Amino acid sequence: MTTPDFRIYGCPRADMQEVAPELAGVSLCFLSAKEMRAFARFVMSCADEAEKDGNWDHGHFIGKDEHDQNIVLALLDERNY
Repeated sequence: MTTPDFRIYGCPRADMQEVAPELAGVSLCFLSAKEMRAFARFVMSCADEAEKDGNWDHGHFIGKDEHDQNIVLALLDERNY
C-alpha cells in the first residue's frame, strides 16, 4: 500500500477565516460507529464528486449546528505545497 500525499490545515475556533499553518497530525473523534460511518460516507461522496466533476473543489462536513466543528475536504492545489 502506498502512502497517500495529503496536507492537514486548521483554523482556530474564534476566527474561522484565519488559516493556521500546516499541521503534523489530527485526531477525528466520534461519539459512535454510526457517526464515524456518516463521516466515511461523506468522504466517499466527496471522492465520487471529485472524480465526476473536474471543477469540484471541496466539501464541508459540519456538525449539528453552525457553531460545531467544520471539516473541509479539498483537492490539493499547488499553492498548498
